[in-house]
Amino acid sequence: MRASTPVPEPMAIGDGEVVLFNPDGFQAKYNAVAVMVRDGGLFVLQEGESKFTNVEFINKKLAGSLSAAKFRTFQWPVAEAPAGMRIFACQHKTRETVWIPELMQHANGARRLKQVLLVAPEPAMEAAHLARLIDGSTRTESDGAIAVPSGDDRADFVFMSREQLGQRYPGVALAGLPERGAVGLVIAADLGKAEKALGAAAVRSGQSLCVPPASANGTLLAFVLS
Repeated sequence: MRASTPVPEPMAIGDGEVVLFNPDGFQAKYNAVAVMVRDGGLFVLQEGESKFTNVEFINKKLAGSLSAAKFRTFQWPVAEAPAGMRIFACQHKTRETVWIPELMQHANGARRLKQVLLVAPEPAMEAAHLARLIDGSTRTESDGAIAVPSGDDRADFVFMSREQLGQRYPGVALAGLPERGAVGLVIAADLGKAEKALGAAAVRSGQSLCVPPASANGTLLAFVLS
């Protein structure tokens, strides 16, 4: 009787590390029955073998390009949630594996996040809470909303009341949004591409091209000229 290849139980990936690979053809290419991340390296258990092998060793023979994408994350305490929004920090340790140019091109013309929109009965208090958590500052915008910048060329977190949100986006149905919580994204984009991709779901509101929450899984999307 032929002994079966030992297959380990699934392992949790520690230290925020995740494995990126194309499952189609992966098993055939690496003759693998299991895969895991250990000490920052990606390992496979090949059929007929009794131990895991680092794929970098296999790649040298196959001229492959499999790699692990590594992250370091930090989660704030659950109770520290401005406007009900939980936050965490993420450091990319292998940018070359994650920031792939061809994967950063989007049919809707999106180029980057400009703002995260949050509503609350007391927006100034919630904004001050977030600023304290990230050692940041607050800025009052022209309509009274309170912005918390998250860093150069990164999205601002903007806190406002439900009424202020409606005034910002007249003509956009906001039914279903909570009185307190993260409710929308402002996206810098190529508006021509965005309009074409969004089709009938798009609603013009001032300088923004919006998708109402009812058409976007409960989240307001506002595309603006990048």
